[in-house]
Amino acid sequence: MVSYEDRLLTHYGYLETKGCSHATLCPALSLPDLFCSGSQSVAGCSSLTASEITGLLDAVPQYFSQAVITRNKREATLAFGIRLMPLSRQQRVLDYMSSQLRPPPGITARLAGLPVIAAQANAALSSSARRLETLLVGLVAVGLVLLAVFRRPSRALVPLVPIAFATGWSALILFLIGIPLNPMSAAMGTLVIAISTEFSVLLSERFRQERQAGHEPAQALSRTYRSTGAAVLASGVTAIAGFAVLIVSSITMLRDFGLVTLIDLSVSLGGVLLMLPAVLTVSERGVLAGRSRAAAGRWWAALPRLRRRARVA
Repeated sequence: MVSYEDRLLTHYGYLETKGCSHATLCPALSLPDLFCSGSQSVAGCSSLTASEITGLLDAVPQYFSQAVITRNKREATLAFGIRLMPLSRQQRVLDYMSSQLRPPPGITARLAGLPVIAAQANAALSSSARRLETLLVGLVAVGLVLLAVFRRPSRALVPLVPIAFATGWSALILFLIGIPLNPMSAAMGTLVIAISTEFSVLLSERFRQERQAGHEPAQALSRTYRSTGAAVLASGVTAIAGFAVLIVSSITMLRDFGLVTLIDLSVSLGGVLLMLPAVLTVSERGVLAGRSRAAAGRWWAALPRLRRRARVA
């Protein structure tokens, strides 16, 4: 324990003369402090015999020793104070501490404490794998809801395709730019799906109404984007501008959150506005082809009756 403590404090630049003001790690009350003073060497502390250690532990009052060792003397603590820093950097410090843990045979050592829990939770919540998993679950949920509402797979698929593309594009851009994720920004994928769903459903349903009114596909698209498209664009730009203010924040987490939000919402809006016309056009081709096949089928079905009538005539 003394050797481990010494290695870490040396690596992170701790000096007793300077104190903890400039060091990443500082020593705190630990089991070795009961046997070694700060001026003793590692070799001097390690030269204690088992009987000397037992005698010292027995001489220390229980109310004092219980802070560093259990009553049955099976578990002990080696405590450090860690400097206030971003959780991502704190995780790197903890990773180094874990890499230096080399207990002797029969001894188990691990990191514990609130800083460890906080750093690990931050790493888990802000991981790219967790974001991808959230996006996939969100897309599946949106697809099921659209299918339940529209009751037709083809009708539910039309707004879902731009949503999936916008979600994938935003994740790809963030990966290429290398913006670090945090627990706030990692959850932004769900907001991208929500906003993309709103925009995509509004535009696709307005296009459907225009087609039912008798307009040709090109004209229906033009009317859709002149009316509902303008409202969607205004709504999206307003939301983007509101979140973009966070970029000037002096708090790192809020600044990264604002930047991630700006990218996500911009890609969401642009992806839906650019991708949806192509999806609607392909869908219309499928509808027209289906109608043509249905009409041809009815004509072939009616052909025998027409021939019989022609023979009778």
